[in-house]
Amino acid sequence: MNADDRLQAIWRSKKTVTAPSSKELIASAGKVRNKMRLKLLFCCIALLVTIGFISWIFHKQPPKMITTWIGFGLLFLGIITYLVSSTVLLKLLYQPTNTDTPVKEYLLHMIQVRERQRFMQKNIFTFYFITLFLGASFYMVEFMMKTSLKVAIVGSLAFGIWMAFTWFFIRKTTIAKQEKEMTTIIEKMQAIIKETETI
Repeated sequence: MNADDRLQAIWRSKKTVTAPSSKELIASAGKVRNKMRLKLLFCCIALLVTIGFISWIFHKQPPKMITTWIGFGLLFLGIITYLVSSTVLLKLLYQPTNTDTPVKEYLLHMIQVRERQRFMQKNIFTFYFITLFLGASFYMVEFMMKTSLKVAIVGSLAFGIWMAFTWFFIRKTTIAKQEKEMTTIIEKMQAIIKETETI
């Protein structure tokens, strides 16, 4: 009797509804992986488009101030760092798995994904956000100097408010949602393994 059969036997002995099989759980985990993969790919493509657009602007209208070059350098550094780090997580998300994969093996894989995701959330995204904020600030100096004081103040305030909203609300909400999805799947797998090992 394999682990999945033993789990079903436990649930039947307790006279409850049919237990979700390990295959069903792995299928659910696969959906979470696919969603993460698509979001990460979309983010990477958007960042590449951003680099291309900024580079096109620089080519068409080369900046005159050193602050603009510094800003572009910081933006470029932050985006490239995020993209390189994302490739590691994408490799994990593209590892071949299926519903016949043993629960323990899939559990270890999901824990690896979660740890890499946490590393990106805590370190890489923080670095990216700092370089984005500083880079955009330096980048905007030259353009702000060409506008009126009123426009410059309003533009700076709008940028600051948006960055604060992104950092304190969008970032935290996104991280909490991702953490909940991964932790739920991992805890269910751990529960299946614990149940089968107690027989």
